[in-house]
Amino acid sequence: MGLVVLGVSSVLAAYSTNTPQLIASRTVMGLGAAMIIPSTLSIIVDVFPREERAKAIGIWAGIAAISVPLGLVAGGALLDHFWWGSVFLFSVPINILAITTSVFLIPESRHETPLRVDPIGAVLSISALSLLIFALIDASSRGWLDPLIIGEFVAAVALGAIFVGYELRSTHPMLDIRLFKNPRLASGAGASALGSVASIGFLFMLTQGFQFVRDFSPLETGLGIIPLVLGFFSGTMSLPGWWQGTAPRSWLPAL
Repeated sequence: MGLVVLGVSSVLAAYSTNTPQLIASRTVMGLGAAMIIPSTLSIIVDVFPREERAKAIGIWAGIAAISVPLGLVAGGALLDHFWWGSVFLFSVPINILAITTSVFLIPESRHETPLRVDPIGAVLSISALSLLIFALIDASSRGWLDPLIIGEFVAAVALGAIFVGYELRSTHPMLDIRLFKNPRLASGAGASALGSVASIGFLFMLTQGFQFVRDFSPLETGLGIIPLVLGFFSGTMSLPGWWQGTAPRSWLPAL
């Protein structure tokens, strides 16, 4: 379902005729991606035996690490030679291939006692994060001390607190907050979040620096990112135990 949502929204994004349509299509693409990513780890746990699981997770992490910078290279090449919408259509054949192979290669699996959905928790978390992101973006034009911006930050924090309180009392929480009492999980999740924010933020600034300051073309910008691609991939692939298919307890539970 996530692959279908991502594929359809990619086509809609490619043929958008104005900015609001493009933003809406990109939002739906994000929803499709959010349906895919957690499922991939669940599939790895279900399909691979314990002795092969660490190696599979290492490959998964390596591909995830290089996907963003590698996408910049592919996107730059497409923008240099084709129409701008091609950067979205590029993923459609990959989606079709993934859907087709999944039907034949991934066995059906089902939890014996399926968990209930937590729509209230989902709405609270989405609202809190959306307000926080909107405030961060809008502050650059309105100013950090603008009453509206301050109100958005306060509302985001309040909704986040309500989300935590609700999840602690819920019998079927979307996110079991108590899991973060485990220092391995908490430190791993925190490090992963900080690393993602840092890498995405750095790439955001770097691509603009290449294009608007140094006058690079989109393809030259993508090629300038290649050292990062190599660094991400080699760093991920050198995780302890990856080559042997085993992993010490220090990082596997965090993943």
